[in-house]
Amino acid sequence: MGYINIHTHSPMPNRNISVRSYQPGELEELDVSENTHRSAGIHPWYIENVDKSFNQLIEALEEDSLLLIGECGLDHVWGASQDLQESVFRKHIELSEKYEKPLLIHCVKAYNEVIAIFKEMQPKQTWIIHGFSGSQQLMEQLLDLGFYLSFGKAITNVKSKAYEVFKDVPLDRIFLETDDSPLNIRKIYEKAAEIKQIDVTELETCLVENFNKLFG
Repeated sequence: MGYINIHTHSPMPNRNISVRSYQPGELEELDVSENTHRSAGIHPWYIENVDKSFNQLIEALEEDSLLLIGECGLDHVWGASQDLQESVFRKHIELSEKYEKPLLIHCVKAYNEVIAIFKEMQPKQTWIIHGFSGSQQLMEQLLDLGFYLSFGKAITNVKSKAYEVFKDVPLDRIFLETDDSPLNIRKIYEKAAEIKQIDVTELETCLVENFNKLFG
């Protein structure tokens, strides 16, 4: 069946289904293998040449070569000014709605703002929080709004908030990812299955169902 890696910056073995994330200007540089899909978005750390980046992103969307949009979002620790980050994030949301693509979100200490924007704009497309490591209360709030949560390397650390929260996230609302970690996605699946106290093959089946539900 293979493992679904919803967010990575690295090429993955063909047995796995991975969504490789690019900045818009990188899209034309690399070929895509049969089992690798692409996502693209303007990361809040790298907001520069915004008009050119959005033109490149729109071109990729017009060609229907992206599975989803992102990563994009808000970061209160690093990146451009908050006003600029929010403006760019809102443009991604508009593109997500126009082209009917789910949105992959980078969020650092900005969940109140992300949730407020979600409630204001009332998007129809699914939002996925990547690398989630928030509290139990935040997890429940996001799930109530219809978000999916993606977990990565942090769940391999038994002392992390992600490890604790992952225990209680319903299987039908999760994804797993490697992001920029060199850790193999198989290791993350194995740890996730251990935390959930299920077999890895059962976890594979659940995530394939989640993937098919969102992307057909």
